[in-house]
Order: sequence, then structure tokens, then C-alpha cells
Amino acid sequence: ARHCVASRPQWPARKRGGPRAGAGTRLRASGAAPGECSRGVQCLQRFTQSSSPPAVPRPLSRKPPGSVRAEWTLSLFSRAVSERRSSVPHFLSPAASSRAAAPGPAGSGHSRAGPSAVRGPREDLTSGSYDDTLNAEQVQKLLYLLESTEDPIIIERALVTLGNNAAFSANQIVIRELGGIPIVGSKINNPNQSIKEKALNALNNLSVNVENQIKIKVYVSQVCEDVISGPLNSAVQLAGLRLLTNMTVTNAHQDMLSSYITDLFHVLVTGNGSTKVQVLKLLLNLSENPAMTDQLLDAQVDSSFLSLLDGHVPKEILLRALTLLQNITDCLSEERRLATQTAFPAGSLFSLLYGKECAQKMKALVHHHDADVKEKVTMIPKF
Repeated sequence: ARHCVASRPQWPARKRGGPRAGAGTRLRASGAAPGECSRGVQCLQRFTQSSSPPAVPRPLSRKPPGSVRAEWTLSLFSRAVSERRSSVPHFLSPAASSRAAAPGPAGSGHSRAGPSAVRGPREDLTSGSYDDTLNAEQVQKLLYLLESTEDPIIIERALVTLGNNAAFSANQIVIRELGGIPIVGSKINNPNQSIKEKALNALNNLSVNVENQIKIKVYVSQVCEDVISGPLNSAVQLAGLRLLTNMTVTNAHQDMLSSYITDLFHVLVTGNGSTKVQVLKLLLNLSENPAMTDQLLDAQVDSSFLSLLDGHVPKEILLRALTLLQNITDCLSEERRLATQTAFPAGSLFSLLYGKECAQKMKALVHHHDADVKEKVTMIPKF
């Protein structure tokens, strides 16, 4: 057989039991002298090097731009947790331990993870393999994170992720069954205003579910106090108003706001445009319930409330103020109004709505330039 002699010095023969040929090692044919290689091996080497398939570029991600992805937030959690691993305890809190020991809810199709699941191999949350919604196991890990850490950054991001996932009806049930509502609700006591806002937003999404409202109603009084005494036009105040609006969509829990109606009217007349719109949404829910009519009419309201009926007021505010009047007058018949006229004190909403100034403003709105406003005025019975 023909051989090619290498021009470089001969290599020492490999001892028996030495390392096999690998990357960076020349292959020799069996029986060939050191420093020599067979033509067949050379051909095989050339074929192997030339037949390597070209690298195929990975397709670009088809995720919609700007979408809030749960995996992005979870990735941030993993990095933050790894940096603060020494400060986060590796044991379950008493509340989490009781949840872990309890069997999963009937028909839920998932089981609760115990302490061993928490202390097991850490899940790689940075792989980017998560869908838009979290599964029950991932939700429970976030709930454990909220209970076990005091880091405000981690708490805030966990609340954002839970709040986003609570927008899906299936996750609203999962979070409730895993005991997540009390965990989220406890964060509205946090002195950090950003954490308080994120907790209120998460409760707001959870409150869309009627069964969740039964557990959330225990926070209604505190939310009312925060809305009234908190900074005017703040993000926390708006988040609280949105939660109260959701909680009053049905008549079940509206009576819990009876003692706060006067204060809500004060926020209405002093707040900016966004605050006015949100308070009016809440009052509109109350005005549709005939059982709340007397409480609304009895509330002490500043006379500046009638400025909402001026023609230059933005349409989104003016239409809602007119609808509030329409709902109240629909619930209060003419006979009942005459019978209860003396029951409401001076300075009440009743005295404002059925006074001369309000009647003059209503007559002026008949000639409003917007067709929707004129139509709404004609739908309100004459005082």
C-alpha cells in the first residue's frame, strides 16, 4: 500500500491504556508507522470535514411585540433570587406548610407541592419556555415567594405577574384554591406605595370572579379608608377605586360602602379628570341599586358638584354625571320624592339635585353641541 510520510517529526507511540484519539489528535491506520497516515484515513478526514452540515439560523421569535410575558418576569425572579439566595429562607412558612399538607381541591386536576418540592432542584426560570399563563405549580412558587421574602423588588414583580395572570378566568380560580387571595391582600398594608398599588391591581383582577369577591370583601373597608385618606389623584387611590368599582358591580357588597359615600363625593369634586371618571363609575354602580338611593341622596355634597353639569365639562365626565342623575330619579318615584322631601337635610345631594341651580343647568344642556349629551338630558324626568 502507498503511504504518505509526514514532514513533521515522528510522534511517540501511545501507551496501552492511554487516552483515545479525540479533538486535536491525528488518527493513524492500524499498522502504520508513527508519523505516517494512510490515504484512506486522509480521505475519510477530508470527507468528514467537508460533509459537516451548515449551521441553520434559528427562526426569529414570533412573540407579539410589547406583550407582557410571564417568562420575562420569572426570569427576573430567578436572577434576583440567585443574588439574594442567602437572605431567602429555605423553609415553608406556617401558612404555606398548612397549604402544602392539605390535599388539592376536588376536581382541580393538580396537587399541592410540599416542602420537598420547594427544597428540590431549582427550576430554571430563565429558559424562556413558559407560556403566557402560569400553571398551578408556578403560581404556588410565586405565592411562596411572596410569603418568604421581604425584598420589595421581588414582591413587586411577583404581584405584577400574579395580577397579569389573574386576568384569565382559569387562573382566578387556581389562585383562590391555592390560598393566594389572603397572601396578595396582606400586601395592601405594605408601606411601600408601589407594592400597595400592585397588590390592589392584582385584587382588582381577581375580583372579577364572583366567588373571589367573598374572600376579597374583608379588605373593602380598608381600601375605602386608603382611597379617602391617601394622596389625591395617586396611583394607589385610582387602583383602590377600580377595585371598589369591581366589587360593586353586583348588589351583594354595596352596603359596605354606605358610610363612605359622602367622602367619595368629596374625592369626586376635588380630584382630577381621571379620578372624577373613576369615582363616577363607582357611584353609577351604587345608583343602579334602589336600596342605595336613600344613602346617596342623604350624603352631604359640596355645591361644587353641580359644576360637573356645565357645558364645557369633558364629555366622559358630563355623560356619567347625567347618568347618575337619571339612575337616582328612576329609582325615586315622584310620589316618594314628595313624601321624603323633608327627610333629607340641607346640603345633601337631594337638595342639590332638586334645587333651582340644577334645574337651570339642565335646561342649558338641552342646547348642548353634542348629540349624546342632548339625548341624555331628554331622558331625565323633569324635577
